Amino acid sequence: TWEDSYLEGVKQFNFSDTSKWVSFTVNDTTSNFLFGFGNSLNDTMDIVNPTTYKVQVLNRELIVTESDNDGFYNRISIGTVATNDKIKIAITKKGIEYFVNDVSIYTSKLFSDAVLKTEAHIYSSGTTIKNIRVSHN
Repeated sequence: TWEDSYLEGVKQFNFSDTSKWVSFTVNDTTSNFLFGFGNSLNDTMDIVNPTTYKVQVLNRELIVTESDNDGFYNRISIGTVATNDKIKIAITKKGIEYFVNDVSIYTSKLFSDAVLKTEAHIYSSGTTIKNIRVSHN
């Protein structure tokens, strides 16, 4: 549990890695955090034009946030979540797909050849991201 924190995984993914995914379980619907794939930092730890595929949980609202290194930015509210909902972001043959409780709810229209890592941004004090899973196959 951190406030105003950034976490980055070490495992790398790309679009040829179909069937790769990250997931978590919603623990608290009053929190504010982002979770998913991204490449927000370069080797010098400077923020660059990131490629990101993330979901934001903000007061029960589930928001897809996406960007690419050409400056494209997309933010779409795709519904609400409840405690214990399982959220998954997967690289599939269709592209990046977003799932709630194993039901596909949105497929990204943004394609990138960027190398992606698991990222989380926590903005609310006391936030816990529960049951984080990263595919390993």
